Amino acid sequence: MIMEIYIKGKFEHGIGAAAYVVVAKGEIIAQGAKRLGAEFTLCGQQFPCDQFSTEILAAVCGMVRCGEEKLINVYSNNKSVIAWLHRGGEPDGRKPLLDIWRRYADGKDVFVDYVPFFERDATGNPWNELCNRLAEEVLQ
Repeated sequence: MIMEIYIKGKFEHGIGAAAYVVVAKGEIIAQGAKRLGAEFTLCGQQFPCDQFSTEILAAVCGMVRCGEEKLINVYSNNKSVIAWLHRGGEPDGRKPLLDIWRRYADGKDVFVDYVPFFERDATGNPWNELCNRLAEEVLQ
């Protein structure tokens, strides 16, 4: 079965948000959002919060919720994060967090692609919209 993960990371006024929605066969399997401060800890390592690190954190959280499934499609509207999750080539400061992502993605067939910002998405992707809404809600 193919699992889809929609991710959103935000960082505004010193507060971060990482949100994800996991979908399989057109049904939401899992969703979540986390409010973060200036830093967060993952796998015993501390990372500074910004829009990029929160988006990567959302991808890791979504991947964890996919369990043993091997076919994973990840969707983001952050083109830098898409490139890093898919191909690497990230700046040195991003490598430790992306190494954690790669550990969770290891052994899975992962496809990473762009999804338009929901405000501009003529298709009205409901899972992308939900993911964005979850991120916004934890920032309130």
